[in-house]
Amino acid sequence: MLLSHGEIEISRIDNVITSVFIGAFNVESLRDYTKKIKSIVTALNDKPFAMIIDDTKLEGGTPEAFEELESLNAWISNTQLKAKAFVINSELNKEIILARTPSLSLQNAKFFLNHQEANAWLETFFE
Repeated sequence: MLLSHGEIEISRIDNVITSVFIGAFNVESLRDYTKKIKSIVTALNDKPFAMIIDDTKLEGGTPEAFEELESLNAWISNTQLKAKAFVINSELNKEIILARTPSLSLQNAKFFLNHQEANAWLETFFE
């Protein structure tokens, strides 16, 4: 059995799910993340929600980890997700994320350099 690598902090306040990715990830880490996110989204009972993905401490992931993330994103695209804000610290991370998870094109996703701008953008969907 593979050991998980990387750490993911997940929280939910009202209709916003926040995930903070810290370190480098393998498929086991992302499988655990997938289970947790699906559980949270399912518990929302088809209510609209948004997500903040904080990748400022992300160091990367294996190809298999990105495949798991792509599968999760495809699933999320069929939920009540209104918007997804990514907080990044490099254009390279943005390009890697977009290249490895093409299903993001099915979502209302936008990239930001800080949490304040990301939160302000997400709030416009729930006014």
